[in-house]
Amino acid sequence: MMNKQIEFRSIAELHIQDETETDKGKIIEGKAIVYNSPTVLYTDRFGNEYREIISSEALNDVDLSDVPLKYNHAQEKAMILARARQKTLILDNQPDGLYFKAELRTNLGADIYDSIKAGDISGCSFGFICDEDEFDNETNTRIVKKIYKLTDISIVDEPAYKQTFVEARSTDYFKEIENKLVEKHNKYEREKLYLLSLL
Repeated sequence: MMNKQIEFRSIAELHIQDETETDKGKIIEGKAIVYNSPTVLYTDRFGNEYREIISSEALNDVDLSDVPLKYNHAQEKAMILARARQKTLILDNQPDGLYFKAELRTNLGADIYDSIKAGDISGCSFGFICDEDEFDNETNTRIVKKIYKLTDISIVDEPAYKQTFVEARSTDYFKEIENKLVEKHNKYEREKLYLLSLL
């Protein structure tokens, strides 16, 4: 299944490396993607949970040389905090996930650094375009097997941004699946009424 839309996923594995400030900026480190770990993305009206797993091989062929670190996935250039191309963002793809280290050199970066240190901002997210995935109907789990492009990783506000993000991601991919479940449920109810009418 090919999904050309940009998708965003939140994760809260972000921290300050204390006492590590260079003459050019301040350092933050985090984990942008966790591999092979089921995450509940959506719960439908029947209480069914839909999960997603990012395969540890999903980024194997992805060019990571120009990935930006943004604030809240903003499109404005002023919101770019660091960039792989400029060597201010270092990405380290490990078997358990994608780690990053960023040197924040802008005024916005310094403000965000202080907010992270104070605990006001604790979220990390990533944007991607899926190239190959599959859906396990028995476990209601989507497996992202191959990513076409990593559009960005972002420092995100919590919890307000997370709530907005969950609403955005739940309405696209899983709506069709939920509609099929509703159709199946309605068919079951119609068959039950028919059988009761024969008694």
